[in-house]
Amino acid sequence: MKKFVAGEYKQQQEYRSFTPSFVNSRFSWDNPQIDVLIEQARGLLGELNAYAELIPDVDFFIRMKIVKEARDSNLIEGTRTELDDVLLPQEEIDPEKRDDWDEVQNYIKAMNFAIAKLPELPLCIQLLKDAHKILLSGVRGQHRAPGEIRKSQNWIGGSSLAKRQEYEEQILTLGSRAKNAHKLLQFMFAQPIVNANWATQELGMAFSSANLLLKSLTELGILKETTGFSRNRLFVLEKYLNLFRS
Repeated sequence: MKKFVAGEYKQQQEYRSFTPSFVNSRFSWDNPQIDVLIEQARGLLGELNAYAELIPDVDFFIRMKIVKEARDSNLIEGTRTELDDVLLPQEEIDPEKRDDWDEVQNYIKAMNFAIAKLPELPLCIQLLKDAHKILLSGVRGQHRAPGEIRKSQNWIGGSSLAKRQEYEEQILTLGSRAKNAHKLLQFMFAQPIVNANWATQELGMAFSSANLLLKSLTELGILKETTGFSRNRLFVLEKYLNLFRS
């Protein structure tokens, strides 16, 4: 195969962005062994197709595979839905879990839509855009151009590092508590949601001291309390977490 250059880096202010090369050009490979491997793969697919004849209801089997894929894929996005929950009707789902349940159901609907459309449409941008519109219908991200290709650069790393530096400058105002605040924030870059008990364990300090530290970080605008409760409160490193929601 001819040497292919994947793309190039471009300097943009303090960041470097990667611009990929076009891949829709003719190519060939020099190693004939690849053709042999392709034929072997075709043979294995034929064997797999033969096993499909032994399954009493192929459609149900495929449906369960889609359900599992939907559940596993949404775990990457932070959705917490068990496989048993996915198979239940909406009225049987705990109201606190329905948002997650809706996202998984949208994934299933989008997948089934795409499969049904394949006999009349090739795997193309229009098919992907239509499936994406279903995926974001009525759930988190529904106002972020569903069914459209992203037009802005998807930055990885740069913004997060800038945000970390901003936090470090703010915690210096805490004086003697700055060291513990810094340690807590280092932990929260990997686990952006904590409560006072977790902070106590992570910092090895008294519960009251950890609670006071969380309160101070909230007053600085670094953390945000999300429950509104007086007890069992959760604190979120929201500005940092938002970097991964877009």
